[in-house]
Amino acid sequence: MSKEERRVPELRFKGFHDDWEQRMFQELVNRVSHSSENEHLPRVEYEDIISGRGELNKNLSLKESEKKGTEFLPNDILFGKLRPYLNKWLYPNFHGIAVGDFWVLRSREIESKFIYYMIQTNKFKLISNISSGSKMPRSDWNIVSNSKFTVPLNLLEGQKISATLSSIDNLITLHQRKINILETLKKVYLNVMFPNRSEDIPRLHFKFFNEAWEQRKVEDIAIVNTGKKDTQDAVTDGAYDFYVRSPKIEKINSYSYNGEAVLTVGDGVGVGKVFHYVNGKFDYHQRVYKISDFKNYNGLFFYYYFSNNFKYEARKYNAKTSVDSVRREMITKMNFPDTSLNEQVQVGQFFKEIDNIITLHHRKLHRLNRIKQVYLNKMFI
Repeated sequence: MSKEERRVPELRFKGFHDDWEQRMFQELVNRVSHSSENEHLPRVEYEDIISGRGELNKNLSLKESEKKGTEFLPNDILFGKLRPYLNKWLYPNFHGIAVGDFWVLRSREIESKFIYYMIQTNKFKLISNISSGSKMPRSDWNIVSNSKFTVPLNLLEGQKISATLSSIDNLITLHQRKINILETLKKVYLNVMFPNRSEDIPRLHFKFFNEAWEQRKVEDIAIVNTGKKDTQDAVTDGAYDFYVRSPKIEKINSYSYNGEAVLTVGDGVGVGKVFHYVNGKFDYHQRVYKISDFKNYNGLFFYYYFSNNFKYEARKYNAKTSVDSVRREMITKMNFPDTSLNEQVQVGQFFKEIDNIITLHHRKLHRLNRIKQVYLNKMFI
């Protein structure tokens, strides 16, 4: 008999051999419907939950609300039924009120956290996304509650599964917090290691560098031009990176430049948001600006100042708060801080090292999310 016929998961802990059993979802959980306006309980709303992570994005004790909602207890499960593809779920360790389109689920027999991870499986997502309405789709309780899910008879097996996935979630949270801290530190350093527009000395600088900084325009520092390629020139397995008007880097079989350069988009939603530092062979779109051939100026130093300040400078040329299109003079006429090349190198390398650490944590985070998804697919039926 196959594993599917036997109703056992593909990946299983040692010591467990019994078949799992099929149960309707309404046999596994009670849907809590007790409404409350208790002013002493914290409110959880859709906007408070980070999609796909089951974490709150704010301190609820600082949030003022008297809205009515469904009262929940610690270890209940909050499932966002509005636009279920947003993956708004939460496993709270506190007593509160769920405001808005939530199902509050309370496990009957099986450990609550096993159910919490079960609702993150592809099978549950598929069923919960069978909904009515196109603009504001909602999960259909009648469909979900009468759907069958396969669960272990042995409660200890369910506890081991949820404990394993909980450990992965803890690691994911840890790396995400490290990334958040590093990105915050980077923003602070960008503000204090480059002089304010009214200053000629940064508030924080490396030892032995005490001279006042000067100002130079980009046209005196580097060459600025645009590419000659269009998006349709991209190929799937090209030999070189192809920089277009979006954060995604395409591929191409040609290169028009080989060396150090800073790139930014000239129009579209990426204006003032998309920047690249490149050192090697690449090609670029006709609406992507390349700043290169730096004259006694460090490319990394230029990249970090430019990416942190260009949006502010570009707004000088536009009456709106946002910038839709970039003209060449917006870049060439931009003032840049100028200090000794040695100091530029140290500052540029300092920020590069921070970026390297952030990238390392992002890679670990990506691997952990992949591992979790594999476990969800193989440890559940």
